[in-house]
Amino acid sequence: SDPHELRVDAILCAIGRVPNVETLGLDAAGVTVNDRGIAVNDRLQTSQSHIYAVGDVTGGPAFTHYAGHQAAHAVRNIFVPIKAAFSPGHLPWVTFTDPEIAHVGRTEAEVQAAGDIYDVIRFPYSHNERAVTDAEPAGLMKFLIDGKRRFIGVHIAGNCAGEMINEMTLAMNNDLTVDAIIGSIHAYPTYSFAIPTALYDYALTQNPSTAAKIGRFLSRLT
Repeated sequence: SDPHELRVDAILCAIGRVPNVETLGLDAAGVTVNDRGIAVNDRLQTSQSHIYAVGDVTGGPAFTHYAGHQAAHAVRNIFVPIKAAFSPGHLPWVTFTDPEIAHVGRTEAEVQAAGDIYDVIRFPYSHNERAVTDAEPAGLMKFLIDGKRRFIGVHIAGNCAGEMINEMTLAMNNDLTVDAIIGSIHAYPTYSFAIPTALYDYALTQNPSTAAKIGRFLSRLT
């Protein structure tokens, strides 16, 4: 009812993907296929235990890094008699837009729906010297912390978000705490220096004894 013309340089049509398995003759091999692709068990075996499948064709997260992790595990199971279950841990997601968007773990909505107790840390890129120097101050980091000071979700929107999410994935997969991150020296000035900077104030306010220790240390330097 209100037609108008919009001139653009390009159009992105994001329609997803469908596993391309129809011409592989999987029925003849006795390999089960469902509406998501090739069905595999937790050891990445198909319905024929000597045949393995990995990657997008199995209907899991459609990421190259996830597929590569699956492939390494499948090779291990092929050559080792005792088959191990595939347990990828926390999976980082990155959307390569401008700005980049990256996350790992749960969203705040998911945590709230579960009724879990948590704290939120928000840190703007405008407080990071490297972002300011690069004229990239538009960005935000968001950390969800549980009662044991461990990370249950990290979300980053801004320049180099995909690079920084890897450290937080490692932290979550190894149950590292806020204190472990801020206790590790980060190079300055870098985008990732924003991580301990964001967590530092939280650590002090949530743990007065830590603040007291830092105060005593600084007093010895004066």
